Order: sequence, then structure tokens, then C-alpha cells
Amino acid sequence: MMTISKETVKDAVKDNIENVKESVETVKEAVDTAKDTVAKKVAKDTAAIKEVVAETTESLEKISAETKQKVTEAVTETKANLQAEAEQLNAQVQDQVQSFKQELLMRLDIIKNQFSTSPKDLVGLAELIKTELTVLLKDLTEVGKEIRTDVSQISSKHKEHLNETFKRSKDSTLDAWKKVVNKVEDESSSKS
Repeated sequence: MMTISKETVKDAVKDNIENVKESVETVKEAVDTAKDTVAKKVAKDTAAIKEVVAETTESLEKISAETKQKVTEAVTETKANLQAEAEQLNAQVQDQVQSFKQELLMRLDIIKNQFSTSPKDLVGLAELIKTELTVLLKDLTEVGKEIRTDVSQISSKHKEHLNETFKRSKDSTLDAWKKVVNKVEDESSSKS
């Protein structure tokens, strides 16, 4: 048998220890390089994500401002339309009231000319005036109903217009939001 001296074993162990130290040093260098690479990649991806977030925020702010402007314009337009319709309706009511007033005065003049001032004629005149006033009251009631109907129609037109504007604004905002989400997803998937 062959005997190995202590010195040989000691030298072999020293060599092995040196080899292990060199391997550990190489592994440390590889880990440091990997850390640097990962840190650079994380920094690059973080910067890209921050950029996407900033673009998304900017897009959302722009969309929000546009939507707010559209709604404001729609409300202003609707308000102007309602005011114009209300003024037109008011003018029509004033014209009808003026017409009724003139018609009443004309009827009273005709009645006055037909009757003399005797008590019997005055009683007949009172009955005729009651009849005319009843007819006039019916006409005024009818006009009142027409006015209520017109006001109802104006209100429903206003509600419909606002609902349409709101729906358009909502759809526009949702479309823009979907585009932003798709852009973020595309950029995230392209960087992976």
C-alpha cells in the first residue's frame, strides 16, 4: 500500500480550499453582476411604468376636462334653448291673453249697444255677461291646460337632451379609459 504523507494531504486540502475560495469569489462576482443587471432592468421598467402612469394620468385629466367642457356646453345650450322656448311660450300666452281681453271688451261693447239701461234689460245683460264669462273661463282653462302641456314637453325635451349628453360623455370617457388601459397592458406585455 501506498502511504500518503501528512504534508501531501495538507497541500491537497490547501489546494482544494484555494479552489473553493476562487469558486466562491467567481460566484460572488456573478451574483454582483446579476444584481447590477436586475437593478438596471428594474430601474428601466420602473421608469417605463412611471412614464405610462404619467401618460395615463395626463390622458385621464384631458378626458375629464373635455367631458366637463362638453357637459358644460350641453347644459349651457340646453339652458339657452329652454330660455328661448320659455320666452316664446310666454309671448304666446301674452298674445292669447291680449286676444281674450280684446274679444271680451268687444263682446261687452256689442252687449252694451244691444241693451238699454232699464232694470229688465240690466238683468238680461247680467245673464248674458255670466254666459260670456263662463265661455271665457272655459277658454282660459283650456289655455292653462295647453300651457301646462307645453311646459311638460319642454321639461321632457330638456331631460332627454341632458340624458343624451350624459350618455355621450360617459361613452366617450369609457372609450378613452379602455384605450389607456389597453396601452398600459400593451406596454407591460411588450416589456415582459
